Amino acid sequence: MSRRARLGLAVSFAVLASLLALAAVGAQSGSVEARIAARKAADGRVELCLQLGAEKEPRCPVERYFPYPDATVDRWLQSSPLTVDDASLRVRARRDDGPWIELALIVALDGETNILTPQRRFFNWETAETGRWLRSSWVSMDTISASSALGVAENAARLQVERRAPEFTLPRLENEGLISLSDYRGKTVVLAFWASWSAGDRELLNRLDALWRAQGGSQGDLAVLAINVYDTPGAASRAFVQAGVGFPGLIDAQAAVTRHYRVDGLPELLLIDAGGVYRERLTGAADTAAIQAAIRRAAQASGALP
Repeated sequence: MSRRARLGLAVSFAVLASLLALAAVGAQSGSVEARIAARKAADGRVELCLQLGAEKEPRCPVERYFPYPDATVDRWLQSSPLTVDDASLRVRARRDDGPWIELALIVALDGETNILTPQRRFFNWETAETGRWLRSSWVSMDTISASSALGVAENAARLQVERRAPEFTLPRLENEGLISLSDYRGKTVVLAFWASWSAGDRELLNRLDALWRAQGGSQGDLAVLAINVYDTPGAASRAFVQAGVGFPGLIDAQAAVTRHYRVDGLPELLLIDAGGVYRERLTGAADTAAIQAAIRRAAQASGALP
């Protein structure tokens, strides 16, 4: 998203927009929706709270002030938890290199922690009126729990070593179209989970690109899928184009695949053999030798190498 587009969004959406949702689902109770409420305090910090359902006043965590303008650029900070029914909620925020603050929601429910990454989620500190609450729109719990055509296949088991990797379908990052893991059956597959704000991710994509090209690129026996997560579409697209890699980029907008594949940090690489079986992972910005060794082990496991 360009800065001009962001500015238009801010004007049309009362400066703050954060497409977020929560529903704590009970047997008979239906769902409880939530949205972020934010306002600029007199001292310049940004107060981050939540509005729940039909409640008129926001509920606020104990620790809830984002320290603008002193916050480090691109570093995520989070509030203390706010309990709603069976869920624990935290607001997370980070500053970009301009006046914008990006917001998201961390939801811990039923033993899983999810980060909801909204389509609209920017607060313009410079234009915000001091003391005035700005509220996001509502969405439903479906963004967390429901299977989707753009995510993990319905009823797929969670990722397990030496078991078939869960099938998924995600939209391409750099152009129109969808890609499924099964499209690459017969090849060793490296799934590279990354974000534009994560240190070292672009260099890791470049190392993967060199290895991919050395093994024949799109005509070879190695496939690389760069799965962007916890990011803005604009920032992700710019970073991917600037990396100049030849393999496809995908976007996991709701982090459904990321959670199902048990990805805990970024960057992270997962190795899938030619038979579709998950073999191992490399956490962090692995060097070329480590990646080569992991690719070879996955290839040997499927019988692709002697």
